[in-house]
Amino acid sequence: MGSQGQGYLLQCFETASSSSFILSTSSELASAEVYIELGGMTQELWPKQLFVPYDMALQALQYFLGTGLQNPNLCWVGPGNFPRKTVKLRSR
Repeated sequence: MGSQGQGYLLQCFETASSSSFILSTSSELASAEVYIELGGMTQELWPKQLFVPYDMALQALQYFLGTGLQNPNLCWVGPGNFPRKTVKLRSR
Protein backbone atom coordinates (compact mmCIF):
# COMPACT_ATOMS: atom_id res chain seq x y z
CA MET A 1 0.00 0.00 0.00
CA GLY A 2 1.05 3.54 -0.60
CA SER A 3 1.60 6.13 2.09
CA GLN A 4 -1.27 6.17 4.61
CA GLY A 5 -3.21 3.49 2.68
CA GLN A 6 -3.34 5.45 -0.59
CA GLY A 7 -3.33 2.31 -2.79
CA TYR A 8 -0.97 0.03 -4.68
CA LEU A 9 1.93 1.11 -6.86
CA LEU A 10 2.54 -1.11 -9.88
CA GLN A 11 5.52 -0.52 -12.18
CA CYS A 12 5.80 -2.61 -15.35
CA PHE A 13 8.80 -3.48 -17.53
CA GLU A 14 7.72 -5.49 -20.60
CA THR A 15 11.32 -6.55 -21.36
CA ALA A 16 14.67 -6.31 -19.60
CA SER A 17 15.66 -3.44 -21.88
CA SER A 18 12.33 -1.60 -22.13
CA SER A 19 11.34 1.57 -20.34
CA SER A 20 9.04 1.13 -17.37
CA PHE A 21 5.57 2.51 -16.89
CA ILE A 22 3.54 3.05 -13.73
CA LEU A 23 -0.15 2.19 -13.53
CA SER A 24 -2.38 5.21 -12.91
CA THR A 25 -6.05 5.79 -12.20
CA SER A 26 -6.02 8.72 -14.67
CA SER A 27 -3.93 10.31 -17.42
CA GLU A 28 -4.46 13.67 -15.65
CA LEU A 29 -2.28 13.81 -12.56
CA ALA A 30 -2.61 16.07 -9.53
CA SER A 31 0.31 17.71 -7.82
CA ALA A 32 2.78 15.57 -5.90
CA GLU A 33 1.34 14.94 -2.42
CA VAL A 34 1.75 11.26 -1.41
CA TYR A 35 4.96 10.44 0.48
CA ILE A 36 6.96 7.52 -0.93
CA GLU A 37 10.32 6.12 0.12
CA LEU A 38 12.33 4.66 -2.75
CA GLY A 39 14.62 1.84 -1.66
CA GLY A 40 15.17 3.41 1.74
CA MET A 41 17.38 6.07 0.16
CA THR A 42 15.19 8.73 -1.46
CA GLN A 43 12.00 10.27 -0.17
CA GLU A 44 9.65 11.91 -2.65
CA LEU A 45 6.07 13.10 -3.06
CA TRP A 46 4.14 11.58 -5.98
CA PRO A 47 0.63 12.19 -7.41
CA LYS A 48 -2.14 10.21 -5.69
CA GLN A 49 -3.34 8.80 -9.04
CA LEU A 50 -0.24 6.53 -9.11
CA PHE A 51 -1.56 4.63 -6.07
CA VAL A 52 -4.32 2.47 -7.51
CA PRO A 53 -7.07 0.36 -5.89
CA TYR A 54 -6.49 -3.36 -5.36
CA ASP A 55 -8.87 -4.43 -8.16
CA MET A 56 -7.04 -2.29 -10.73
CA ALA A 57 -3.62 -3.53 -9.61
CA LEU A 58 -4.87 -7.13 -9.79
CA GLN A 59 -6.30 -6.61 -13.29
CA ALA A 60 -2.97 -5.19 -14.51
CA LEU A 61 -0.96 -7.97 -12.86
CA GLN A 62 -3.15 -10.78 -14.22
CA TYR A 63 -2.93 -9.36 -17.75
CA PHE A 64 0.85 -9.03 -17.46
CA LEU A 65 1.29 -12.58 -16.14
CA GLY A 66 -0.82 -13.94 -19.00
CA THR A 67 0.73 -11.91 -21.83
CA GLY A 68 3.99 -10.36 -20.62
CA LEU A 69 2.59 -6.96 -21.66
CA GLN A 70 0.94 -3.94 -20.08
CA ASN A 71 -2.84 -4.00 -20.30
CA PRO A 72 -3.59 -1.44 -23.06
CA ASN A 73 -7.04 -0.79 -21.57
CA LEU A 74 -5.47 0.77 -18.46
CA CYS A 75 -3.66 4.09 -18.03
CA TRP A 76 0.15 3.96 -17.79
CA VAL A 77 2.55 6.83 -17.05
CA GLY A 78 6.29 6.96 -17.70
CA PRO A 79 8.42 7.67 -14.60
CA GLY A 80 9.62 10.97 -16.08
CA ASN A 81 6.10 12.12 -16.97
CA PHE A 82 4.57 13.03 -13.63
CA PRO A 83 5.11 15.75 -11.04
CA ARG A 84 7.34 14.72 -8.14
CA LYS A 85 9.18 16.46 -5.35
CA THR A 86 12.17 15.27 -3.38
CA VAL A 87 11.73 15.76 0.34
CA LYS A 88 14.39 15.90 3.02
CA LEU A 89 15.17 12.82 5.07
CA ARG A 90 13.00 12.70 8.16
CA SER A 91 14.82 12.25 11.44
CA ARG A 92 13.94 8.98 13.10
